[in-house]
Amino acid sequence: MAVAFEPGYDPVLVLNKASERVPNRPELSRPSYKSSLGAGSQDEAEAEEEAEDEERAEQITWIARREQELIDQIIHGQLAGQYWLITGPKGTGKFSLIADAMTRNQADGIAVCECSDNLEIFRLRLGKCLNFEYAEDYIGGLFSRRDPREGGPLVDIERALNKLEKVAVAYHTKNLRPLVLVFNNIHHLRQDEGSYSLLLQLQQRAESWSQAGIVTFVFCSDDHWPYALLKKNASRMSVLTVKDLTKQEAIRAMRSERIKLWGEARAADDPEIESIWNLVGGRIAHLSACMKHKDMIHAAKLIIEREKQWLLSRIGLIVDCDDDVMDEQKWASASFLLMQALVKNADETAASQPDSVNHSHYPKGIPYSVARQVMVCIHTSATISRPSFHVKSTASDRLTYEKNGRDKLD
Repeated sequence: MAVAFEPGYDPVLVLNKASERVPNRPELSRPSYKSSLGAGSQDEAEAEEEAEDEERAEQITWIARREQELIDQIIHGQLAGQYWLITGPKGTGKFSLIADAMTRNQADGIAVCECSDNLEIFRLRLGKCLNFEYAEDYIGGLFSRRDPREGGPLVDIERALNKLEKVAVAYHTKNLRPLVLVFNNIHHLRQDEGSYSLLLQLQQRAESWSQAGIVTFVFCSDDHWPYALLKKNASRMSVLTVKDLTKQEAIRAMRSERIKLWGEARAADDPEIESIWNLVGGRIAHLSACMKHKDMIHAAKLIIEREKQWLLSRIGLIVDCDDDVMDEQKWASASFLLMQALVKNADETAASQPDSVNHSHYPKGIPYSVARQVMVCIHTSATISRPSFHVKSTASDRLTYEKNGRDKLD
């Protein structure tokens, strides 16, 4: 298992290296038909093209983030005595920050486990990232002995964690810093008793190991429910929220990326870049999709239309609906109430604090408790509002939490 934490072992580094070979512009991904050349000329052309690809891969770097310094300290084991929950909306670049920090030290003392909604798959992924082999080929049944896997995946996970504890103690004695174990996308776990037991099992280890300073757990989530569950028993948990880019950061990122991808030197007050900010805000996933296209405004409009149609397909209001869809229309109406509240809050913030939207500060949203009050007010039963709140909060976050949510709903 100690091999799993050696420099250069983690598969995340291999994937990052492979991603450098992927063309960053959509036009470069299309097939090209070359004219007939001689054997020597064709080889020279291919060698020249490979050299250009390598040079482009070396030049292209991701956006500098204000959270990167803290993420580096966490991933490099410099902040012992606590474990972390990194949250934020989908597409804000949470795992990109972690992967960048891992690249800086070749994943020395770091392992990453991708979560799954199936506990058996999670068990296998945890064993893979820790280089731990379970008793898969057990022949004890021939001698009427119980299979170690009869206890379920949680028992196998406990065995792997017991082994990890021994490795972590030896590593800490040698290097005087903790191991780092990252659980990415923990919101993929199902909201059932099995997943709750798994999170509690991991949190118990995170609490005891962070106190001893031998292992630092890092949980990444796009959703709110893991925080609500972990908060109940947390005493050493620290929370880091990764937000969208501010206007200055987004403009600086677009200018630098356009130079690297297209060789275009854009001014700070370029009207097209200003339009992109007004259309998609500071969400990195949207900005990245726009920057890779020659016509950024067209790409931004496609993103808005796609997100709008997805949103309407989930919570679109139906005029004169039948009684059998009345419950669905209740939470659809509550969703639009939440979006109106978000847009109203953004307008009030812009009126009272112009800098919060137009310059350097990110516009504040509304607290989770207030959002729940806005949506529950249309329901007469909490049993109706609670299961639908997950869908509504996710949908509204992707469109209306950003700067110009009102325009996106038009």
